[in-house]
Amino acid sequence: MSEQSACVSTAGNRAAEDKTRTKRDVPLPTPAHMVLASSLVILADYLFFGQRLGWTAGLFAGTLLMAMVVLNVRLIANRAGSVLFILLAGLCLVMVEEPTELSIVLFILGLAALAHADEPRLVASAGLWLTGALHFLLTFFFRLPLDFIEMPSWPQGHGAFQRLLRAAHVWILPLCFAAGFLLLFAAGNPIIANSLELLLLFEKLELPSSSRIWFWLVFAFGIWCFLRAVAFSGEKEQIRPAQSATPKSEQQVTFLTQEIIVRSLALCNAVFALQNSLDLQYLWAGASLQEGLTYASYVHSGTFTLTVAALLAACFVLLAFPSRTTKQPSHWAYVLMYLWVAQSVLLVIFAMQRMGIYIDAYALSYLRVVGLMGMGLVAIGLMLIVARIALSKSSRWLFNANAIAFLFVLYLSCFVDFGRIIADYNVSQCGKAGGQATVVDVNYLLRLGPSALPALKTLKWSSECERVRRWKENGFEARLARRVESLTNEIKSRQEDWRAWTYRGHRLMQELSLN
Repeated sequence: MSEQSACVSTAGNRAAEDKTRTKRDVPLPTPAHMVLASSLVILADYLFFGQRLGWTAGLFAGTLLMAMVVLNVRLIANRAGSVLFILLAGLCLVMVEEPTELSIVLFILGLAALAHADEPRLVASAGLWLTGALHFLLTFFFRLPLDFIEMPSWPQGHGAFQRLLRAAHVWILPLCFAAGFLLLFAAGNPIIANSLELLLLFEKLELPSSSRIWFWLVFAFGIWCFLRAVAFSGEKEQIRPAQSATPKSEQQVTFLTQEIIVRSLALCNAVFALQNSLDLQYLWAGASLQEGLTYASYVHSGTFTLTVAALLAACFVLLAFPSRTTKQPSHWAYVLMYLWVAQSVLLVIFAMQRMGIYIDAYALSYLRVVGLMGMGLVAIGLMLIVARIALSKSSRWLFNANAIAFLFVLYLSCFVDFGRIIADYNVSQCGKAGGQATVVDVNYLLRLGPSALPALKTLKWSSECERVRRWKENGFEARLARRVESLTNEIKSRQEDWRAWTYRGHRLMQELSLN
């Protein structure tokens, strides 16, 4: 009986050993990964951005291939990896001679295949190898963020390097969040944009274009993915620090730690306070704008960017304060979160005020009505997020509450004749400020249908609106009268048909007959 148990135990050990052999032991990132990745991004920017593609494609490809192999020597430890490395080196020479779309695509596929060259199970099958390479490319943009999340678990090195990793992990995300919101506000606030330009001019620096920033990001993600040579598969695992003997639950790395949350909220509160203070100063207090900046451009530029900023703030709060967590955020995190949500709601209110001012100047439309309703729903959603956190409700509760608010707004909208409201408002604004407040788009009013008839008839006889006086001088009055008559006949014929009769149409006909 004991011999049989020993045999079973031996077989189990062999199976475990075989299973272990199929797993890849991939080291975690080192300072060399960071230095080489940064250097390659700088090299790519120097060789490619804004330049024609030539022999430099082969130079960069060869440099990337050598860096990948130096950091992952295991990839060429067997015959398959060595042969693939030689073939890829040949493609680098081809690209020096003349880079083509085919050679570039084959080189990228070859690098993805090289990332699996140390897996005997895949190397033995061309189909599995190709599948692994394609799977590797599908994870192109995920390797760098996941490695950043696990930064505290990177191998122990020199004390200075560990302190650098620690500072980077707790400050990179907060600084990126704050910089992102600052750039978003700069796109929607000319004063912030001008201040940034003056700052860069003072420092004799130029702000990189958005296309160049995207260029850096794409190359950074791709280079890091190839240098790490790690794909996401259940049969691949990474080496963890040898001295780590703590339970698995304690080893898990949280994406948004308490330090990151507090720092992010503090920096973003400062950026939001800057934007809100400018709106308080110029929208409410009526302060004079900078020289060369018009009030209309200040109002219009930030109408929707402020709403986008509030939505991004809501997303961050949902990530930082999940409905179910074993470790509650700190007191300061809650204080800063409530302050940030309050500022986000204020941001939406200012966005709605900007929209109202813009409507006063450029008339009302269906799209602007939808915009105002959407901004209101965003403000309600932010307050519901605070309620969910304060009352310890679940994410399902939050989703249901937002769905109810959204459906309630849609339900009430069924009772409103928005065409009538838009037409009446635009015509009423025509005579304000000496007839210069709004240029009425008559063609748009006509597209609103019979609901615009009362407003069109008022416009026809109006003498206050400068635009109407010019129409009468140019003979437009006759064409407008024909269109009004056509709409009147349309609503009349529809109301005379008992099947097409509506109560709204009945009220409209009564109003037209009285007028």
